[in-house]
Amino acid sequence: ALGLTTAGSFIGTLIGTIALLVFVWVLLLLSQNIASPEKALLALFGILLSGTLMSEDLVIKGWIAGLIGLAMAMVGLDPLLSEPRYTFGWSYMLSGFQVVPVLMGAFAIPQIIDGMRHMNIGQMAELNGRILPNFKPITRSGVIGTGVGALPGVGEDVAGWVSYGVGKSVSKEGHMFGKGSIEGLLSSETANNACIGGALIPLLVLGIPGSPPAAALMGAFRINNIIPGPTIDPDIILRVVAIMVLASFTMFIMGLFTARVFIRILRLPRVVFLPIVMVLTTIGSFSVGGGINDLYLMLGVGFVAYFMNLLRFPIAPLVIGVILGGLFDETFRRSLLISGGDVFVFWSRPVAAVLLMLNVALILSQIPLARRLFLRLRRRNA
Repeated sequence: ALGLTTAGSFIGTLIGTIALLVFVWVLLLLSQNIASPEKALLALFGILLSGTLMSEDLVIKGWIAGLIGLAMAMVGLDPLLSEPRYTFGWSYMLSGFQVVPVLMGAFAIPQIIDGMRHMNIGQMAELNGRILPNFKPITRSGVIGTGVGALPGVGEDVAGWVSYGVGKSVSKEGHMFGKGSIEGLLSSETANNACIGGALIPLLVLGIPGSPPAAALMGAFRINNIIPGPTIDPDIILRVVAIMVLASFTMFIMGLFTARVFIRILRLPRVVFLPIVMVLTTIGSFSVGGGINDLYLMLGVGFVAYFMNLLRFPIAPLVIGVILGGLFDETFRRSLLISGGDVFVFWSRPVAAVLLMLNVALILSQIPLARRLFLRLRRRNA
């Protein structure tokens, strides 16, 4: 099973990288017409879409999580006026909520707490056979994963589930998905790696990360004084592509040779394994540069995320809101300043008008009354 997923991940990463190499130049040409109104609406669309797709039950929970992240992004120095906002006199908060501690707290801490609460270890199923995958589901999943990754704020989990669902509906052995189907394994595993290349397209061209890991990469870019967006140096894009190709080959080789080792690591008692993960998470947050305050932030966000999980609120929209909130705040207000407070600026520009309609359509599609009216109109026209 690990051999198959390693091979599928390798091919999926190459598919996403090829798409990145091809489409990023096309989008760079189009990005010259993308200004503050378009960026504001695109950031809002990413937050809403993330909340819509990642909600387990009520979509409103995903939107609430995204808006919480958006509110967190407002903390710190005002990007336009350089005035402190919601810092309560704490100098650490002048720089706002740091991305890495928020990521570590939101995703790692709840998993560690939940893992320590449930110490039972389940049985490991085994798949026997060759590791050379079937290329038909891999090609399909690679295209799906790349397309989903290019949507701002969605991420690898959604790409994997969408590909899995499509594969289950079109496969001849769809009834075997979840019961040891190799095709089901490849559908999700290929798509979540192909999503990586797709998520880098809006990140490099527009400065809008397509997933939480892409958001972490955006933080790394900024630490090294690289500003993603329409003015990015083309050499940076080529270097990213080269690094992804080398990384995928390394992942494939190391994955095959270390599969048995990792299986033995997973058999370690969680009481030993999870504290090691906690130590590594702490080191990752502390290395950002904020000192002990970053650890307080990580733990605070982690405990909030844990209770949000208990209430079935998705965490990814919160992180996406923190990442895209600053972009939305700055570009939305700059658009109003330039237009003299005229909100018509979000409708008068063609690309902005399309994005505004997408945001409105996404919201209306999740309102039961609006959906009933749409179905009624559709039946009348039919």
